[in-house]
Amino acid sequence: MVFQKKSSFADAAYVDTTAYYQRCVPAATTNKAELQMLIDYFAIFDGSPEAAQRFQQAFQETFHPDLLVELPGSDSLDYAAAVACIQAGLNNGSRADLLSISENPDGTAAMTIRNNVSGLKDDVTRQLVSFKDGKVIAVHAHPDDAAQFGKMVSHYQRCVPTATTNKAEIKQLIDYFSIFDGSPEAAQRFQQAFGATFHPDLLVELPGSDGLDYAAAVACIQAGLNEGSRADLLSISENPDGTATMTICNNVAGLKGDVTRQVVSFKDGKVIAVHAHPDDAANFKNMVSHYQRCVSSAANRYSDMIACFDGSPDAFAKARPIIDDLMAPEMTISLGDGPKDLAWFLEWATAFGKQLNVAKIESIEPTANGFRVVIRNTVRGVIQDPVAQLGTVKDGKIIHWTADTGNEAGLDRLATSVAAEQDGMAGNIQRLKDYLKALDGSPDAFSRFEPHIDRVLSKNITWENDEGAKLNYDEVIELIRDRYIPNGCYPTLESVEVNDDGRSLTVVINNHLPGEDGDVTRQVLYYGDDDRIYRLLSSGLYSTFQRVGALPTK
Repeated sequence: MVFQKKSSFADAAYVDTTAYYQRCVPAATTNKAELQMLIDYFAIFDGSPEAAQRFQQAFQETFHPDLLVELPGSDSLDYAAAVACIQAGLNNGSRADLLSISENPDGTAAMTIRNNVSGLKDDVTRQLVSFKDGKVIAVHAHPDDAAQFGKMVSHYQRCVPTATTNKAEIKQLIDYFSIFDGSPEAAQRFQQAFGATFHPDLLVELPGSDGLDYAAAVACIQAGLNEGSRADLLSISENPDGTATMTICNNVAGLKGDVTRQVVSFKDGKVIAVHAHPDDAANFKNMVSHYQRCVSSAANRYSDMIACFDGSPDAFAKARPIIDDLMAPEMTISLGDGPKDLAWFLEWATAFGKQLNVAKIESIEPTANGFRVVIRNTVRGVIQDPVAQLGTVKDGKIIHWTADTGNEAGLDRLATSVAAEQDGMAGNIQRLKDYLKALDGSPDAFSRFEPHIDRVLSKNITWENDEGAKLNYDEVIELIRDRYIPNGCYPTLESVEVNDDGRSLTVVINNHLPGEDGDVTRQVLYYGDDDRIYRLLSSGLYSTFQRVGALPTK
């Protein structure tokens, strides 16, 4: 009976205690994810060497870049300063235990933390945190613990080996590595971040080689990012000599979870030199080589393809296997007269090689979504100006090609100059387009038009209408020179079609004469074996020439 009474009393006490605990639960948790994040963050603070390695990544995931740790009666800590002193404490074996955490009605959270840091054991303080964008934006002590909190922070600060002279630079490196998350956006944002962080005279030292300069470093990192590589800054701390030591985990094609320690030097607020920690030198070189291999994908295969076009008769045959491997079936090419497809490029490249033309790469470098190349072409012995071009790469294949900004005319000239030298109707069509384009309505058009005349027209050509009326070569050229051009006339090619006989074209041309809205005529052009027009048949064109003949000479 005595036992039963004790049992009943215990049960009643248990119920009453539970009720009191339930009353302590605040309103519905609105920052549940953030509280869990803080619990996970403090879980790493166990005083082990691994805690020091893992800290900065966990800190970055938990705390906002605009973090402010408020200290009573002194300068507060921003993000970089907080990282510096906590990292220094962890490097010296400090530990922190999250004893409790709960959300307040105003959306902040209250934590009770026990710290063990050099010179301070089992120090318990209550701290309040505020959130922004899912991360901690502010930390301050409970009013009753303010003095103790400031003392605890000072013990962490004493762990920093020297006063941080490169505080801004270290913060810049933290921001820089924050973009390396393996996403397509990382590849887009990389080069701007790199320029803000690294000095133009950068040297990345590699054992047994010349190392990488700024451009080479950009090239291989960009190529790696294009293929989804990622880099996590596990830790960073300043050394007594003003350098900084970083521990970085890289994941790049063929290499996963590779951790190396790297030492950086600064100049003018930016990183001027990078070298591996002596114990990690071989591992560092191997990691860099994996990034370098990414460069050798699409850009290198494209370079190999261009090298085939060396003026030799079998140039296209050598290039064709690379083209088939490198260019996606859906590839498009942007030109002034509209987009082209892979079939067009194959026909154009065949003509380029057949004409014994030469292409040479002057520079090639990766971009956020592919690569940029500058090529100088020699077409029929004429050396053209270099043209900067952009290739968009997806899954290792080129899906789009275009001129870089300001190089559109150069790429169009290359395309048309090769097309104009083709044999057969493809070349005839391009030469006809160039012939008509030269008649642009300007007073000096004849000087540009004249070189095209004998490339398009036979000296024996006749212009005929359905009734048998004819004009010859000299008569038409005189009309164009003395009346058509001086009066601002110009043609517009509206359509062109190769006829079934394979040796004639049907074209629709709109001639614009003064005072007229336009004069559209359908013409059939007959080509001889020399790929020149020897006969032009059109009922409407003859009357057009009659009206041109009535225009005044100027």
